[in-house]
Amino acid sequence: WAIPKLHIHGHKEDCQYYFHFAYIPGSGRTCGEGIERKWPEINAAGMISKDANIGHREEILSDTQRDGDHKKAIGMGGCAALLYCIAD
Repeated sequence: WAIPKLHIHGHKEDCQYYFHFAYIPGSGRTCGEGIERKWPEINAAGMISKDANIGHREEILSDTQRDGDHKKAIGMGGCAALLYCIAD
């Protein structure tokens, strides 16, 4: 378990040593805040769907999540190619 870098400073100092990414072997370089970037879109979808019935609301929120996942998957190819070029 790890606490994302943006949130780690709100925890006690002892907690930071146990759960900071920098102190966890094999965790690599990451901020861990990827999920936080989706909140604006999720909140907007929530506002759009507030008057919808439960089925439509679930569909709107699921579509929003799937769209974000699709965009992330598309972007991963370019990122992998860039990292390959840097490593070469």
